[in-house]
Amino acid sequence: MDNRIQNDFSFKEIPLKKAVEETEKHVLLYALSKYKTTRKMAKALGVNQTTIMRKLRKYKLKLYGTS
Repeated sequence: MDNRIQNDFSFKEIPLKKAVEETEKHVLLYALSKYKTTRKMAKALGVNQTTIMRKLRKYKLKLYGTS
């Protein structure tokens, strides 16, 4: 691995599925803060709005301004 890449990425020995889920959750949190609606999030992330809704439920994330 390139040293530059290695220094930017702190490797933790965790299962790949867990690493993917953590990354996915961080991406969703960022998209929530930036785009505010599931339609805009879906467009920016290149997925269907239903995918965004399913993943928000999976990670128990809520749109800002909703209860």
